[in-house]
Amino acid sequence: MGIELPFTTLEMTGAFLLVFFRMTGLVIAAPLFSNQSFPMTLRVWFAFMLAAVMFPIAWNYLPSGALLAKLQHPWLSILAVGGEFAIGWIIGWAASVMIWAAQLAGHLVGQEIGMSIGEVFDPISQTQSSALSQLFFTFALLLFVILGGHHLVVMSVSQSFEAAPIGTFPIGAGTGKFLAQELGSDLWVMGVKTALPTMFALIFVTVAMAILARTVPEMNIFMIGFTLRIIFGLLALIVVLPFVADLFQSFLVNTQLNLERLLEMWEGG
Repeated sequence: MGIELPFTTLEMTGAFLLVFFRMTGLVIAAPLFSNQSFPMTLRVWFAFMLAAVMFPIAWNYLPSGALLAKLQHPWLSILAVGGEFAIGWIIGWAASVMIWAAQLAGHLVGQEIGMSIGEVFDPISQTQSSALSQLFFTFALLLFVILGGHHLVVMSVSQSFEAAPIGTFPIGAGTGKFLAQELGSDLWVMGVKTALPTMFALIFVTVAMAILARTVPEMNIFMIGFTLRIIFGLLALIVVLPFVADLFQSFLVNTQLNLERLLEMWEGG
């Protein structure tokens, strides 16, 4: 039996608003959806459209009358709104780990090459970052869309209404531990794995310059060292980037497993 707008009961209106807050948290944190270059009005309307699409799914998993009794209490209403926003934000943040890992890899590579000195303002993340950080970030975001990561985010948030029906607050100490330990460690592992081949190439360049400095002491190796590191670092990036796509495909699979574990944790709670 379908649900038609406008809503005919107060409970349906409250349920839709809670779904909207969950979608708002998702849009704020999820990759692509949280892009700061999109106007805020457009992002709000996008969250509203997602809420309209997700509302029938959320309504099917909501016990009749349970939400209305909770919304009659002001503090429980505030807790429900905060819980819905947090659930959407956590799902979006968990899906963004591979994107932030790519930005970390760009920062590590840029620091080794020597391009971190010329940091510029990134309009997407609203922070100062090197050109290589922006390159890796944009490359990862394109792969995220090409590999269907945005579909994974939408499917995960739709499944979250079964694991955590609207009005519930399944977020506990286990969720915080999962975000800090599991996702935090994944971020560093993914970032280092992405940057490691280029960093190894630069280590060989450093060793070669050290040997050259000992062999020809009259040469000012520091004058040509920066240029050599930039040249060989960019050449290593040209060789490595085609293989990074396969690496990020495995990262997306790992992201899907993390989202499934997160939903299972909420369902068990």
